[in-house]
Amino acid sequence: MKRNTILTVLGVALIGYFFWHSSAHTPSLLQKARSAQFMNSAHAAQPAGLSSAPSSGKSSPELNSLQDMTNLFAKFAKNEADLEALIQHFESTGQSPIVARDVNDYTGEMDVVHTNNPEVGTRYFLGQFFVDEAGKRFAQHLSFEFKPGPTAMQDVTEALRSSFPGLAQPSYQNGANFIQWDVGNGYVVWVKRLTQEDIDERDPENVYTQSDIGTIKTALEINPHDGED
Repeated sequence: MKRNTILTVLGVALIGYFFWHSSAHTPSLLQKARSAQFMNSAHAAQPAGLSSAPSSGKSSPELNSLQDMTNLFAKFAKNEADLEALIQHFESTGQSPIVARDVNDYTGEMDVVHTNNPEVGTRYFLGQFFVDEAGKRFAQHLSFEFKPGPTAMQDVTEALRSSFPGLAQPSYQNGANFIQWDVGNGYVVWVKRLTQEDIDERDPENVYTQSDIGTIKTALEINPHDGED
């Protein structure tokens, strides 16, 4: 299935999925456990895998984790990684990946990836992979969250600039809480600071509390407008 076609039907296909998951929404034990991952994850520096060592001037286990994740994004943006390599990386770094496969008439075959034991300072990793018309699997969406703090937004943007050398001016920005860049090969990367409004919304997958305001969500995904005139 073509990438643009997948993007067109994906929203329609996911409406029912999100409605089913959000009805009578009560956090499960797994959701509660994942919501506490900022506090409980005990990873420090990780073995080399898809990602290289952090190059920031600052250093801490949390910043190491952040750089590891943004370096991972860069590998996918340059088509230097695939689903198998991602799973191997998560397994080698002790992040306990979980892969679920879904097949339907709207989006075709989709693999969804989560981690049960993310690196310290990060949580809620989500990866969505589809198969194109040539039978090649590609990353449609990758995202994770970085813990809130006074410099969290700056830390994430600095990590992205390290992972994507020469990162251009933002292609879109909405105040200080949302920034998006084009990174080539049909991908965009964006960062979003979660606000009270975000916390008040009922997320079908993730649990949030007041302490999560200021959390930075970072994503790499196929540009839905790529190829448009």
